[in-house]
Amino acid sequence: MDKFMERVNSSTSDKSSQFSALHAQELEVWQKLFYLQTVATQDFLEKQASWLAWAMINDLPQVCFWLPELVAFKWDSTGQVRFGLVPDVQRHQNVIIRWRRLTQTALHTAMQQRFVELEECPDNAVVISAGLLRFACSMYMVHHMVHPWWLETGLPDGEPSLSAFV
Repeated sequence: MDKFMERVNSSTSDKSSQFSALHAQELEVWQKLFYLQTVATQDFLEKQASWLAWAMINDLPQVCFWLPELVAFKWDSTGQVRFGLVPDVQRHQNVIIRWRRLTQTALHTAMQQRFVELEECPDNAVVISAGLLRFACSMYMVHHMVHPWWLETGLPDGEPSLSAFV
């Protein structure tokens, strides 16, 4: 029985460390992409992120936000910075929770779903801008809203999870 438990614990910790490594790599990619943006785009993303974080913490029934107009992405083969325009019809996003009392849906769940939808869009500029906004929201919440002891002990029960953006 002890050998079995050792194997279970070691495979669980291996999977956890693999997930952490993968997550750290993804975070690093988004961070590099964020700092590749123009200063105006970075400011825009940070303002949208602060608004979305506030809306989630207050669990509003609806939130409107904008994707940036122009995003930069780097092509590996040339190393040059390329820019993509986000179509006007995709820039304005509105998340409304209908039948909220019946479905018991929280805003952070609806936001997570909207980000997934945007990141599955065929337009690369929309995918990049949605990922950048998700990254900016994560960073804003970690740096401005999470108490230091939460990082060590985890979020209290009933608090919105950062998983909507991470």
